[in-house]
Amino acid sequence: MPGDMESSEGKIEFSLTVVGATGLTSSDDTSFYIVVEVDGKQGRTAELAPSPQSTIEWNACFTLRADKASYIALRLYECWMLPGQLKGDKPIWESKATVEQLLGCGSKFTSAHPSLLP
Repeated sequence: MPGDMESSEGKIEFSLTVVGATGLTSSDDTSFYIVVEVDGKQGRTAELAPSPQSTIEWNACFTLRADKASYIALRLYECWMLPGQLKGDKPIWESKATVEQLLGCGSKFTSAHPSLLP
């Protein structure tokens, strides 16, 4: 997370880059995106379909401003086209960490074994 900087308000401004995901399986017309949430504010990556190797590379950078105790949530969504061109999506993975935890773990926010949501 380059650019870590503490302001007079006790908030830290930093960059979080969502690099990619592996092991994604999909059918035709299925894509995935990540939502990044901190202190009630959200950003999201583009919707991308996995490569034939079941990977996606977003390389999306988010500039965030939060307290060290704030939680950052990452949610992976699967979306698809339904009959009649209706779009559906559902969360399939989520991970949370505080800003302080992220800063203390070498600036990495990873999950080797994401848990699927019901």
